[in-house]
Amino acid sequence: MASVTTFYSILWMLMVGNVIAYPLNDEDSSEYGVLPGKVATNCSCGWANKPTRRIIGGKDAGEHEYPAMVGVIAPTGSYVENNLVCGGTLITRRHIVTAAHCVHTISGVPLKPEQLRFVLGAHRLSKINYDDPEVMRKAERFIAHPKYDKTITSYDLAIVVLEKPVVYSNIIGPACMPTARMYPVGKRLTAIGWGFMDFKATKPDALQKVRINVVSPTYCYSYQQFNREEGFQYCTHQGDQTGQCVGDSGGPILWRDPDTNRYTLLAAPSFSKPGCVLQPAVVSDITYYIPWIQKVISETYPDEQTCSKVQKPEDNHGWIFPDQDNGGMVFPDD
Repeated sequence: MASVTTFYSILWMLMVGNVIAYPLNDEDSSEYGVLPGKVATNCSCGWANKPTRRIIGGKDAGEHEYPAMVGVIAPTGSYVENNLVCGGTLITRRHIVTAAHCVHTISGVPLKPEQLRFVLGAHRLSKINYDDPEVMRKAERFIAHPKYDKTITSYDLAIVVLEKPVVYSNIIGPACMPTARMYPVGKRLTAIGWGFMDFKATKPDALQKVRINVVSPTYCYSYQQFNREEGFQYCTHQGDQTGQCVGDSGGPILWRDPDTNRYTLLAAPSFSKPGCVLQPAVVSDITYYIPWIQKVISETYPDEQTCSKVQKPEDNHGWIFPDQDNGGMVFPDD
């Protein structure tokens, strides 16, 4: 039997941002995120860079496929120099969304901005130029949600405010942001990151992507203790030895909006348990945090803006909202 120390070491290893990513068959069309949709966004966001033909069965993301992906790097003071510890999502030229525990120590002490760097526009870790200031970005400050509680991993979200604005390009750009509450039970989402490939802690060189499902609170609560009442968390699970395990904590969990054909940030991985591909993982619901995120932006760099769909009020795409529960796992096709 493993010791208590070993157990908590494994649990923290999972929580600081590494994914046990068993790849699913790639169900994405080569047109997803590429061609413009029938509904516009207020500014450019959520596009994907894909080859001209469909990819089947691959586990690597395409080269620079997701421009909003951010790697959170601990340059020093870790077991490995320039160690990737978490993921994040670019939402403006100055702001990155990540998990609050990614900007705290294991004991809950806030990290200083100089203790982390943020990698943009990367695909293979082996090809990152860690001396390039355009690639390795510095933070001006970290703003964790004021209700963040590490003891129960609640309100596990933070905003990284960058020291200098990002210049958008084909391979660096923001994810689209949701405009209203969404609770996507039964929807298939995409999680991306550079986390572990297996329980032997094998890290990939290339960015990984996995397709995951959102499961109902009732199903999830039988495995994970999480906050069902306040609506800031929900669960994802694949159930067949595939999918995410915390999934690069703080990294992007994206939904392709069929109206815009652009990728929208819906969640950020928060925590799971050892053996987590066998049970649901808990994620932070980005749609819950929209008012707080916009408040942080307005109080730091108000000239920055997030990009979103030009919303049609009557269209909710059949979402199940937080006060509804279908009582189990639903795996639709989209």
